[in-house]
Amino acid sequence: MSADAPDLYLCRPGYEPLLAAELADAGLVVGDRGAGWARATGRLDLPGGPAFPHLVLRGPVAVTGGAVNALGQAAAGIFLAS
Repeated sequence: MSADAPDLYLCRPGYEPLLAAELADAGLVVGDRGAGWARATGRLDLPGGPAFPHLVLRGPVAVTGGAVNALGQAAAGIFLAS
């Protein structure tokens, strides 16, 4: 996982504009957004923690496969490599 990979911030659907504003005000670069999530690059360091994200996934990795067994093998490979 790359140090500059965007983190995934999860919030309640409908609160994405507030989440993006909070992340941007904290100095993060906000990228893609969707229903209940936003990606941002940078380190979030707010006293007391952020208000809108209820979960932060640091450097998430996409796992793909053509079948359930391929997905399981790909996921296991990520965990075994770390």
